[in-house]
Amino acid sequence: MRSFVLRTMCYVLGIVVHESDTKHKNSDARVLVMNHVTVLDHLAVDLVLPCTVPSVWDLPKVLTWCLGYKDLGVKQGREILIENVRQHCNESDLKILVHPEGATTNGRVGLLKFGTWPFCIGNEVLPVLLNVRRFSLLNIAPSVIGSRWWSDLFWFLFSPCTIFTIRYLPPMQRIDGASDEEFSAHVCQTMATGLNINATTFTCADKVEFVKRVLFQQQNQLVARHTTSSNSGLLISVMAQQVKEVLPYVPMDVIRRDLLSTNSVSLTISNILEGSIGYVPETTVVASPSCASSSSSISFSNEDRNEEPLTDDQYYTALNTAASSFGKTAQERTMSYQERKRRLIEMSRRRYLQKHPMS
Repeated sequence: MRSFVLRTMCYVLGIVVHESDTKHKNSDARVLVMNHVTVLDHLAVDLVLPCTVPSVWDLPKVLTWCLGYKDLGVKQGREILIENVRQHCNESDLKILVHPEGATTNGRVGLLKFGTWPFCIGNEVLPVLLNVRRFSLLNIAPSVIGSRWWSDLFWFLFSPCTIFTIRYLPPMQRIDGASDEEFSAHVCQTMATGLNINATTFTCADKVEFVKRVLFQQQNQLVARHTTSSNSGLLISVMAQQVKEVLPYVPMDVIRRDLLSTNSVSLTISNILEGSIGYVPETTVVASPSCASSSSSISFSNEDRNEEPLTDDQYYTALNTAASSFGKTAQERTMSYQERKRRLIEMSRRRYLQKHPMS
């Protein structure tokens, strides 16, 4: 019954299993040691070599049975786990599958440092090498940094098929007098050589810290990008208001559009005055607070239209608003500034009316 359920799940998930060097498959070793690539590695192995995996999840019994998990006391501590695994090996025909790395990797660069508890169970293990790939056309990684199990499961469902290639190495026995750590290091090096990758000294805890650092950096980049975008929008608004004070009849959206390309108040004013930007003048203008002190409002009148046209020399001469003397008091300097500002606005207004006469 479970074999039928397992094959159905693998069919739905698109899991395809290829085996090689199967002459070592049915050895007497009770513990299978395999590198960890995806969250569904054990299903691929269980499909061709019935086994069970110590469960670290609190799942319903039916789901635990379907997925091939078994509660062997992982959460109760190392000693109880080892004792329960030894008891299982003595009482059951199912082999135990363990991932001594403790975390998934892409399986193409290096193996994480093996934990020692699987090598405390007995003196013999069966190394199993796993390689996972998908069609190069899709280029979908089996697992990525920081992904959740449900997101990996989604990509299994999305991909047409995921190919698991399983290769069995000869069983390895503990050398006389070798400690658990030496035994695990020897198996790790052998498996790394078989996979043509490196046996690293990084542990699963190191990977957890690396994932935290990567996710933290990504979050900081998003915040910085959002802050930069907000600051840029605020700066454009301030510059647009400055242009609007000088050229009140130019629509604000036209000013903003040009500022996005020039990023300069003076260049935008020059572009508007030189006629480089086409727009429809606004017929009603509300005076800004800064202009209210010098002029309560600006409107078109017969007097504006009858003013004597400015020549280019007169216009550029009028732009020189340097004060004849520096004010001795703050009040004098403020009045001088307001007068120069009023002159600039008035000259720009006359220049505008000259180039864009109103009917």
